[in-house]
Amino acid sequence: MNRTVFLILLILSPCIRGTTSGWLPESLVGLEYPQSALLKGQQGVVRVDCYLLDDGTVSRAEPISEGKDPVPDLEAAAARYAMKWKFKR
Repeated sequence: MNRTVFLILLILSPCIRGTTSGWLPESLVGLEYPQSALLKGQQGVVRVDCYLLDDGTVSRAEPISEGKDPVPDLEAAAARYAMKWKFKR
């Protein structure tokens, strides 16, 4: 459970910080830590750059692993869940 909350906070921060238009989160879909990453004991920091449409939906989410060892399972999960988020001005 702690890993899930931690990952959500890491993802959300760049989405908001990267904009200059005053977007705020309206609806965030919770993130489940990928089972494959749990079984392998993988963890890492993933930043997601979100591109928003005028209605606040995410049109594109680009995951970027922070650090020297990318974790593709975490990147894919982060991008998949970010696409379900909604923002407002």
